[in-house]
Amino acid sequence: MQINWQQVQRLLVIFVGDLETESTFLQGELQKIRETSTDAEITLLLPRSQETEKDKGTRERGETRERGETRELFFPDSRLPTPDSRLVDRTITHTTTWQDPAKEKELVENLRQFGFEAVTILTKNNESPYPFAYLAYLAGIPIRVGRSREFGGGVLSVNS
Repeated sequence: MQINWQQVQRLLVIFVGDLETESTFLQGELQKIRETSTDAEITLLLPRSQETEKDKGTRERGETRERGETRELFFPDSRLPTPDSRLVDRTITHTTTWQDPAKEKELVENLRQFGFEAVTILTKNNESPYPFAYLAYLAGIPIRVGRSREFGGGVLSVNS
């Protein structure tokens, strides 16, 4: 599948990893993505594995903000470093437990509302892109790019 990244207008980037220890990796990847998709509206999704007491029950569904601002769409975490505002238009977070189907369904519905044309799932070598690729598939995102050694069927449209 050949993708013209210059034509993608709404791009979701999902970063799976530890932001505190891998922020240099993330910044480098976001720089490459911004250079390739210069006019795209880029949204960064930072999944979190556990919900803190401060975050429980806190939700804000709000307006789209200017480039680089964090949109606390699902669960905010003020402790997260903010990526370079020239590289992303918005950052959203979501607590991922994989134990609560209603919460994952809510994520799918929220992602669907953005109308993303493509998703790039950034993982390290030992992490699988497939859970988030499947969520993107369910959200109707037609182009799903990730890197994996194992075969996951058609969940990834491009396995880089």
